[in-house]
Amino acid sequence: MYLNRVYNLDSLDVIALSQRGSIMNNQWQLQEAKNKFSSLVDKALENGPQIVTRRGKEAVVVISVDEYRDLIKPELDIIEFFQTSPLIGYELDTTRNKDYPRDVEL
Repeated sequence: MYLNRVYNLDSLDVIALSQRGSIMNNQWQLQEAKNKFSSLVDKALENGPQIVTRRGKEAVVVISVDEYRDLIKPELDIIEFFQTSPLIGYELDTTRNKDYPRDVEL
């Protein structure tokens, strides 16, 4: 498992540092990624995000499903969201309008 990640925000490069502190290459050309997809997945699981380039430009990042879930996980669950709502104590009108619906010509 990788311990640290260094982010270069200018180019969005991600360099995974192994437990020994050596720098591992995490960029793959598209053709190489297709030919060695299994290795690409293994590297993403072991060393963190792997960047795939197309025509010399960064195109996609391959990450583990655990990292993906961490990225999309909301900061608060639904209970915490309502408990910290600024509307606590505010009386909402929840009565339903019982008028008939409008007439529609068909």
